[in-house]
Parts: sequence; structure tokens; C-alpha cells
Amino acid sequence: MPAVAPLPNDEARRLETLRRYAILDTPAEPCFDRIARLAARQFRTPIALISLVDERRQWFKAKCGLAAEETDRDIAFCAHTILHDDVLVVPDTRLSSVFADNPLVTGEPGIRFYAGAPLVAPDGTRIGTLCVIDTKPRDGLCAEDQACLRDFAAITIDELEMRAAAGGFADEIEARLEAEGKLKATAQKLDSFVQHAPFGVAMLDISGRFLSASERWRSDHQLTDTSLLGQHYDQVAPGAAMGSGDSFDRCLSGEVVTCAEQAIKHGGDIRWRRWELHPWWDDSGELGGVLAFSEDITEQKQVELQLKQNKDFLAAVLDSIQEGIVACDAEGRLSLFNQAARRFHGIAERPITPDRWAEYYDLYRADGKVPLEQEEIPLFRAIEGNVVRGAEMVIAPRDQPPRQIIANACPFYDSEGNKLGAVASMVDVTEQKTLENQLVQSQKMEAVGQLTGGLAHDFNNLLAVVLGNLELLGRSIEANEKAQRRVSAAIDAAQSGAELTKRLLAFSRRQVLQAEVVLANDLIRDMEELLKRTLGEVVELRLSLSEECLRTNIDPSQLKTAILNLAVNARDAMPDGGKLTIESALTVIGEADAVSSPEAVAGEHIVISVSDNGCGMSPEVARQVFEPFFTTKEVGKGTGLGLSMVYGFAKQSGGYLDVISEVGAGTTVRLYLPRDKGDCRAKAVFELPPSRGSFKAAKVLVVEDRADVRAVASAQLLELGCAIVEAKSGAEALDLLQCHADIDLLFTDIVMAGGMSGIELAKQALLKAPRLKLLYTSGFAEASMIQDALTDSGQILLTKPYGRDDLARALSTALDRGDGPTQDMESIPTQVGRVGQ
Repeated sequence: MPAVAPLPNDEARRLETLRRYAILDTPAEPCFDRIARLAARQFRTPIALISLVDERRQWFKAKCGLAAEETDRDIAFCAHTILHDDVLVVPDTRLSSVFADNPLVTGEPGIRFYAGAPLVAPDGTRIGTLCVIDTKPRDGLCAEDQACLRDFAAITIDELEMRAAAGGFADEIEARLEAEGKLKATAQKLDSFVQHAPFGVAMLDISGRFLSASERWRSDHQLTDTSLLGQHYDQVAPGAAMGSGDSFDRCLSGEVVTCAEQAIKHGGDIRWRRWELHPWWDDSGELGGVLAFSEDITEQKQVELQLKQNKDFLAAVLDSIQEGIVACDAEGRLSLFNQAARRFHGIAERPITPDRWAEYYDLYRADGKVPLEQEEIPLFRAIEGNVVRGAEMVIAPRDQPPRQIIANACPFYDSEGNKLGAVASMVDVTEQKTLENQLVQSQKMEAVGQLTGGLAHDFNNLLAVVLGNLELLGRSIEANEKAQRRVSAAIDAAQSGAELTKRLLAFSRRQVLQAEVVLANDLIRDMEELLKRTLGEVVELRLSLSEECLRTNIDPSQLKTAILNLAVNARDAMPDGGKLTIESALTVIGEADAVSSPEAVAGEHIVISVSDNGCGMSPEVARQVFEPFFTTKEVGKGTGLGLSMVYGFAKQSGGYLDVISEVGAGTTVRLYLPRDKGDCRAKAVFELPPSRGSFKAAKVLVVEDRADVRAVASAQLLELGCAIVEAKSGAEALDLLQCHADIDLLFTDIVMAGGMSGIELAKQALLKAPRLKLLYTSGFAEASMIQDALTDSGQILLTKPYGRDDLARALSTALDRGDGPTQDMESIPTQVGRVGQ
């Protein structure tokens, strides 16, 4: 329902004044019609009215652009205007609580803009209005326009007063003279207004010939000749005086034409001019011609151009920086954002209104899990007046990886302290966080490596003593079956301890690898029976191996252990049975993939995939599966070192691992290993270790600073048939070499007390005996760092703890090689590890 205007306090006196004018229900009069038409032209509105309001209705004394004769007072706009002392302006009626539901707004004529000045009689009563109306919303009226509207209202009152003064026939001549004077004054006012208006005004007939033109019009077009009158507009300013094209003809058809065009002024300056053409009618209602309004808008255009250039410059600057910039107004509506901000939020380049941004992304706290509440969003906090520094959050676009963001935000104000909105800057720290996590992981691995390295030397020496003596003991009691079982159990336990150390060294990438060319498919096929026994009957094993040559240079025993570990973990994920698939393939990792994935290594790789259809893992668990000692198994059912060992083995071998898992759908672990591009050939057949007593012709100098380890090594060598000379330090060994010229091989620990390492001993020993064969041993983790250098120079490293068969193979290989090292030993580091840890 429309809002009904209350009655004015002076309603009775107002109605009395209205009746005194005797104007209601009288025929149209040209003077009032001209005022209405002029008002419409002045304010460029399709409708202008002189309205009078009595007890029940609004009646139009003059109207331009409206067919109705009257309306009910309850819906009349003017009923509200007479309640005001000054001009009433309604820029958009649909946004007004008073007029939004008014039938004149929702129906014909569809009023959207209204501006009315009350008609104030000399006694102060407001009897009606002079108003201008548009069917489109406008920004409002400036002070100058409101003053102009008041002038039109005053002219109307002057006309009413003049009309009322001519009431009696006897006074008709006097009244007419007075009226003529007033009309003349009115005409003078109108002429003064037109001549001094801040825009040019010209009147043309239907043929396009000038009937009149204001001084401003003449000045703007450099027309000083009074002969303008009667000339056609094309003769005065060809092609520019009336806009462009068919503007004049369109106006003659009844259309109000508005256009802006460039005009070239004398002197070559380019000026912008706004044109507005209105049709006009004579007293008989016939089309008389065109009223043309011309306004120089060059300064406005220059300001607009400057603003556009500034805006484009600002946009270019913002788009060139890597930080995301977002700004909003005081109500929180987004008003500015650069390309980086769009990229962070996953917003495409196509135009998307800011109110729809939230459809394309989610916001989380720094953990990436807990949704960010509105009051936690940095920009929202800034709107509330807070200054935000270093706020961490995660932006998760719908179809892109989440981005970790650090945001700063603050409100901004105008010169008077009024809050205009807020601005936020965002820095993408995803890669930085990834690097930090990698650094933490690296530090963790280094810590484990240092711990393991510190323990490995003494622990492996102890295990060497235990295993060596157990093997010697086992062979000495072969007839005692019960004792043999106990010795075997002890050997198994000691080997488990050695395996635990190896796993720790594998994760920290400090194990000694015995690399050789391996055909991956052949190795997997050889493991098939072992895998079936390990998996049990409830798990179905499937092999899907590539037909390509999958050759790699790798430690085969470590690769077998890695595959077995992956299979065991898959089996444990399928307690009720399932399917395990092992696949092999050849793939190429491009540079772009290597950059995007921190673990990836560019180049050709063979890929061994182990897939199950078990319980799967959540993303949080999958991120931790390669951590040392992390396990989801019950206490006592897993060490948490199986997958970490596989991880370390892959990284030390120049490859990497990745895992794909989904809860309830299973897990796939892919092992990437560098491809060896040599020709495929049949794999070598491993020879059995030399038998007892097969080295009777060999004399070995055993150098070991620990007596118990030295004793075990000597006993094993004696059992193999070697002649033995023992030394507890490098210096003692050099002295013995002087006395025993028939020593064939130097078997030395690398890390020893006494200031001389096994490497330094070997270098000095070769100076005394160039044909001396070399065999090294070590239980120290850092020995893996010189393994490649030893291998390149034709030397052998036997890692502790070792069994008699391992010693026999290494001894046989060392003795079968040519004289001395094959390359210069200067490239091999002399000092390895830290003795005494």
C-alpha cells in the first residue's frame, strides 16, 4: 500500500487560498503550458507538471508529456511535496520507502525520478507544485538546479497572482496591462535565464532553420553574426551543430536525442560536446521544430580520461606484483583485486562479480582443515577497524591445489576520518612452507642418521663379534642338534639386530649399497613364490610386468627387501583378504614435473607399483607413512621402519617414492628408480661362496683396533685356510709389512683409534708393497660416503656385521683382482667418521 501524506497544519487556510485563485477545473492556458514545457526542456525530462492539490485530488493546470487530467490525493506525489518548505527530490522511487509501492511507480506512467518545488502563495500557504518527472532514476539535483526549479515555481505563482488580479471586467484593461507587465517580466526572466544558462540553447523550426539562439550557443560555435537567424544548421556548422547522423530527424519524430561527439574547434583544439535535442510544439499543438541544448564537456571528458588512465596504471601496477591485493567498501563489497588475488582464489580471467567469488573457493585456518569463520577473515576484521598482521590461512580453490597464504589487512579512511573500506595484501607461501617441511624432514633424517652413525660403529662391532663367534661355535658343535638349534636362534636374533641397524641406515641414506645391473622384471619374477608364501592364501597376487627392458643399476638385495616390505604392508591392510598387484613400467619424468613435485627427479625411470584394495589411508596418515618409527599397527606388531627403509633406499639410489591412497579403496605405492640404458642381457648366476680351506695360499694382514673383533675375523680367516698376521693399529701394521714381505692382502677396518684410518694405512702400505691387495671393513655409517670412490678404484668394502660366507666372497674377489688399485687413491678421503662415538 502506498504511503498517504498527512494533512498540512494549515490545511483549511491553504484550501481557502486555492479557491481564491479560482483556478481549479479551468481550461488549459498557454502561459502555464509554456512554463511546463520550458521546465521539461531545462531539466531534460519527458514530463513536467503544474499541479494543484485540493481536499481529495491532485489536478493538473498544465502538463507536458502526461495524458492524465488528475489523480487521487492519496497517491499524489505533490501531496507530499506541499509538506516541505523546499524542493523535494526523489532520485529513485523504487528505493524509497514512501513511494516504492505507489501505483504511479509500479504502473503507468512508471515514475522513477521526481523533483518538485512547492507553489508558495504570498500568504505562505503551499497550494501545489511545479514538478519534473522521469521514467528513469537520476542522481538528483544540484543546488543550482534546485534554485532553477524554485524560480519556475515562483514564475507560476506570479502568473496565478496576475490571473487572480484580473478578476473583474471593469478592471480587465488594468489587469491586462498588469498581466502583460508580468508576462513581460516573466519573458525577461526566461530570456535572462536562457541567455545566462551554463549551456547553449537554440530553437529551430521543422526545416532545421534557426529561430533563436542564446549567447552561450553563439560563443561556443564562434558565431558572432546576427544573420544566424533563418539559416539552416548545416550551413552554420556542417555535420556538427546537431550531433551526428539522423539526430535531427529522430527528434522530429518525437524522440529526445542525447549524444556526445568530438568537435574540432578553431585553433585545432579537440573539444567534446554533449547534445540534447527535444521536439517542441506551438500553441495549437502542432510540432514546431527542435530545441537544441549544447554543453561543452571537454573538461569532464579529460577528467574521465585521466581517471581511466590512472585506473589502468593502477591495475597494471597491481597486476605486476606477486602479492594478492583485495579491497572492499565499508559494506564489505569487493571493489578491487589484482591478478595474483584472482589466481590465489582460483578465479578465472573471465568477468565474475565479486559477490560470486565464494562459489569458487573455501577458506581454512592455517592447518588447512578447520573452516575460517567470517569474523576471522583478515579483510572482514579490517572492516571492523582492526589492523591485521601476518594472519595465516589456506585458500582452497574448487579445482586447484590449496594455497597457504599470509595476509595483512587494514581499514582506510578519508581526510575527515570516515571509514571508506579495507584493503588486504596476501603472500603465497605454499612453496616456502613446502621447503620448510622438506628442511624439517631433512633435519629429522640427519638427526636419525647422526644417531645411527654414532651407534652403528660400536653396535656393528658387537654384532660382528656375536655373529662371528656364533658361526664358529655352530660349526664346532655340528654333532649336537639341540645346541645347534640354540646357536641358530641366537644367530637369527643377532641378524635381526643387524637388520634393524640397516633399516635405520637405509632411511638416513647411509647404508652401503652393493649396486649392480638388475633386470627389474626378472627380479620380481624370481620373488613370486616368496611373495605368495609371505602374503598367504587369502591374498591374491597378480603380476603385470612391462615387456620393455627395465634395466637399472641398483643393489638387488635392497630392492628385494623394499618390494617385500611394500607387499607386507599391503597384506596388513587387507586382513580379510584381497588382491595385491605388482606392476612395472618405463616412464619419463619431465623437468616441469620435477619442479612441481619436490620428490621427483627428472629423467627416464622404471616404475614398480605395488597396489592393494585394502582399507586405504587418510591424507594425514599418507603424509607420514615414510616417517621413521611411524606405524598404524598395534604395539609390538611393527617397528615403523619398513617404509622408511624403502624411502631411504629409493632416495639413496637416485629415485623416489610416491603414495596414492583413499580410505576404503586401497593404496598404491610407486617406486621410481633411474633407468640404466645399457643393453638387456641375461642376469648373472651367483656363484656359491668359496668352501672352507680354499685360501691356503693367501697370507692376510688383519688390522682391527678392537681385540674381540680382530679375534673373530682372524678365526674366520684361519677357517678359510688363510695364514694370519694381526695388528691393532695402522702404525703396527706398517711395521709388520716391513717384516713380512709375503703378505698378499691387507684386511683393515676403516675407522680405528690411534690417529690413522684404514684408508690412510692402505695408501702408505701401497708405497711399501705396490702389489698388495686390499679389503676394507667398517661398521661406521659414514663409510657409505666413500663407497663409490672405493669401487671406482677397484677396491672392496665389507660392512659389519658379516658372516663367514660374506667374508669368503669378498676375500675371493679381492684376491682375484689385478695388482693394486685400478685408479689413483688420492681422490679417496683419508678421514671418515668420528672415532669414539
